[in-house]
Amino acid sequence: MHIDRLHLRLAARRRASALARFDAEICYARLRELAATLDGQSWMVVSGLVEPLTSGRFTRAHSDIDIAIPREGLDAAAAALLRAGYTLTTRLLRTHLTGDLDVEVHRRARPGPLLRRCRRLRIWRLTVDGELDERAVPSYVDVFPYVLDGRRIWIPDCGQSLEVRRPLVVQVSLPGGVTIPVEDPYYVEALRRSRDTLRNEGRLESEPTASAIQDG
Repeated sequence: MHIDRLHLRLAARRRASALARFDAEICYARLRELAATLDGQSWMVVSGLVEPLTSGRFTRAHSDIDIAIPREGLDAAAAALLRAGYTLTTRLLRTHLTGDLDVEVHRRARPGPLLRRCRRLRIWRLTVDGELDERAVPSYVDVFPYVLDGRRIWIPDCGQSLEVRRPLVVQVSLPGGVTIPVEDPYYVEALRRSRDTLRNEGRLESEPTASAIQDG
């Protein structure tokens, strides 16, 4: 259901049903579309897809695609995505409805100061009726802005920062010959270790629902 710029979505609290519909070929197709749309922009695939993309094979299903974009490049990337017919949203609310379902409220986002303040965005296609298109899995792309400050990368979504010790990106060829930027696997492991350390020290109050460089 949508009302002007707001979209209401029923979200399963367990991802089993979405994971059961995962199709690696659809995932590759989504990534090729992103590569074409974001050509010339600074971005990289992060999180759970790093391992299968860098190893060349899927060993499990994935419910979404995660990418990271530098905060200073958000406006240009968002404009390119909108020109290509995508819709960007930011989630305003998620609350329990039943034991199996949550209700989410998403608001459409556009380039500008408010966009650059978002800690996470989501990229969708819409159906002909203007609803969020969830007919195929992965249905959406989560976008995690990040900030490079000297020799550290800061991820607002999870509030963590890491020292940049090697290039952030490796280039990976997809089936069909398209090459996409993928986060160096070093940072997936580095963030996991950092998160574990903070949790053990009691400095991480709660488990982040997702992050720019985390399994998803």
